[in-house]
Amino acid sequence: HYFFHDNTAPFLAMRLIQRLVMSNPGPRYIQTVAEAFKSGSYASGSASFGTGRYGDLSATFAAIYLDRAARNVLLDKDIASGAIREPVLKVMSLMRSMEFASLAPVIITDDVVENIGQMAHEFDTVFSFFLPEFKPYGRVGDALLVSPEATLLDIPKIVGLLNGLSSMVKFGLSGCDKGFAGPKCGERSYLPSPNGILEFNKTYVGSESAFSYETFEGPSLKGGLDNRWVGKGFDANNGKTILDPTDNNNNVLHFPVSTRASYFFSPPVPNLDSSGNAVVVKFRYLGLQLNTGGCIGYVDGSHEFLTTQTWALCDNNGSTMQSNGQWISCQFVVPSDLASFRITVADILSPGGDAYFDDIQIGSGNVTTCTGVDVPKLDPPGAEGYSSTVVNRLSTLLTA
Repeated sequence: HYFFHDNTAPFLAMRLIQRLVMSNPGPRYIQTVAEAFKSGSYASGSASFGTGRYGDLSATFAAIYLDRAARNVLLDKDIASGAIREPVLKVMSLMRSMEFASLAPVIITDDVVENIGQMAHEFDTVFSFFLPEFKPYGRVGDALLVSPEATLLDIPKIVGLLNGLSSMVKFGLSGCDKGFAGPKCGERSYLPSPNGILEFNKTYVGSESAFSYETFEGPSLKGGLDNRWVGKGFDANNGKTILDPTDNNNNVLHFPVSTRASYFFSPPVPNLDSSGNAVVVKFRYLGLQLNTGGCIGYVDGSHEFLTTQTWALCDNNGSTMQSNGQWISCQFVVPSDLASFRITVADILSPGGDAYFDDIQIGSGNVTTCTGVDVPKLDPPGAEGYSSTVVNRLSTLLTA
């Protein structure tokens, strides 16, 4: 019977080790796992595994994972140790490490095999996706080493994998930009996929968080957005956070050029203060010359598509919002008939590049003016070293 053939145990040991630990196991490692399969038992320290019956898989897998060849970190320096991660496991690793949150009852993917050459339960033959003795061209093959997973490493599949992972980071589980959810693309930049999104560090909670203030200092206090601002139509924008031209210790919002992509929209803002009164938006503004073209206003927060706006203040002829090279403090009233609104900021003068905004916040008041307005300097919500902490955590998670 084949099950009891002398070659069965070492054959299975070799194939299981290749799939689970390393592509090129040594003879001792193969022998250890084969003996565990045949004897049905394996001991590691004070722990023992198996029932003592031939073919016991608990003993076999214990031998695979607990042997020193699988656990000794010194082997990480050995170029012959380890294995290439399978494409589908790379996708799952990203989703797991970046905390994929499904927004649909069932996670549905499409065209994954076409894009990366592999998907669960979709192998072409009973021999799985790989050739176990496959030797890729180059140094690995020249060293007479095998790399079964490299069977799938052709250029179209590598590009397909990178496109799919990039799409998931940008849109969530979507078909946009060759994503893994099929050919259709219904999402727009900054508007997450209804199928699910990556929620690393809980940056997305099912909907946008309400806006309270923006310092433009960012998560690491080195310049960035404290809130999730979006462009017109939830699309991309060219708003940048840069150093204050008058203070190297402060970061501000700037639009290098004036285009449709300069329009910048905040998260929704409830239009009532603690006393039930309509709110005002306070901010600081700098125009490096007269009539610079900086504008700020609002749009109804219930609008699904951000395609229109109402400017409350603009730096143009006859406006009260003219700073002429000095920072000024202003505020504008939001109509009380709006239950919620989004703040809109832009540089509408072509070619643009001379308007700066900072310290946008919600306050109380009943007049639109740039005279006698107090715009307090609020503490940024970020923390020193935040970005480095996230990168370090990700570098560990994405290789796990």
